[in-house]
Amino acid sequence: LNCYSLEYELIPFETGEYELVIINTNKPRTLADSKYNERFTECGKALKALKKELPVNNLCEIQIETFQQKKYLLGDETLEKRALHVIAENFRVNESVKHLQSRDLKKVGELMFSSHDSLKFLYEVSGVELDTIVEFCKEFEGCIGARMTGAGFGGCAIALVKKDRVGEFSKDLKSY
Repeated sequence: LNCYSLEYELIPFETGEYELVIINTNKPRTLADSKYNERFTECGKALKALKKELPVNNLCEIQIETFQQKKYLLGDETLEKRALHVIAENFRVNESVKHLQSRDLKKVGELMFSSHDSLKFLYEVSGVELDTIVEFCKEFEGCIGARMTGAGFGGCAIALVKKDRVGEFSKDLKSY
């Protein structure tokens, strides 16, 4: 989904021997209480600064290499982290599409783990509950990818788990 133009493309999501597992942290949260609006504002500031030299309408139009060359325009480490997350996440989404189309779920899983790390360290919207779930997923044999989902600060994570290991995965996660 291109949120700027509202163009979209349906991508096949055939999980084969894996199942998409949704994991609820049960941590109560609301977007009004979170830093969601702050992140939105920070990305807007980063875009405004980058537009001084780049003819773009949104951060997703910027390639990572171009961002590395122009990040000096931001003059702020926090804005740099926020923009890098958005730009790199867009790259990961496009890479995931390619790997979904070629049915390479292991690569999709690697991108999911990378996405979570970016959400944790660059966008800073994760939390101890979500990070604990993803760390468990990284250690669980049979889970090939996991990330938080939604606006962050609690809520849910998703994981790709071998179908024949989902029961054990659920049981072990509860006691983790």
